[in-house]
Amino acid sequence: MEYFFAQIPADSQGFFLIADNKSDTLAKRSYLHNKTHNHLKSYSIKLKKDLKTHTAGFTLIEVMIAMAIVGILTSIGVPNYIKYREMARIEVAITEIKFIEKKIANHVVDNGALPEDLSEIGMNKVLDPWGRPYTYFKIKGNDEKGKNFRPRKDLSLHPINSDYDLFSVGKDGRSNAPLTAKISQDDIIRANNGGFVGLVSNY
Repeated sequence: MEYFFAQIPADSQGFFLIADNKSDTLAKRSYLHNKTHNHLKSYSIKLKKDLKTHTAGFTLIEVMIAMAIVGILTSIGVPNYIKYREMARIEVAITEIKFIEKKIANHVVDNGALPEDLSEIGMNKVLDPWGRPYTYFKIKGNDEKGKNFRPRKDLSLHPINSDYDLFSVGKDGRSNAPLTAKISQDDIIRANNGGFVGLVSNY
């Protein structure tokens, strides 16, 4: 009989088994295989737990980074959006004033005189981009010098038109006859008898 000696722990107390034949040797190999398998399985479970913990932390970091990026983009984007929205409204107001100007010109051709107000050309219900009606003052041929007759004036306090004034009071909804007034800077005006249509601040 052949004896095979293998220092293989039989249990947790550290006793050694002596293999007295090939069959016992195979059994010991099976023991080693099972012990190694169990060890790897235990290590695999621990590794999965570690990876799960690491992944959760990494995801939290990703969310925080994403929120920071969104915050930065918002701080940059919102002011620009507001700026471009106002620019678009100003362009709409300029376009509408030019359209009303054409309607007034057609009225002059047909009637030989300026309209007394915008209702005569069907433009009295047209609202500017800020939801307010356009202001029209007839200057040429108007002898009334009452409270409602206040022609717009430039830096030198000279009237900016000799025929009529047509303007939007702009975003703030306020205006004053002199263009130098602070509350008039966002008005969209017609000046130089139609030679200029745009912001007071650009005139």
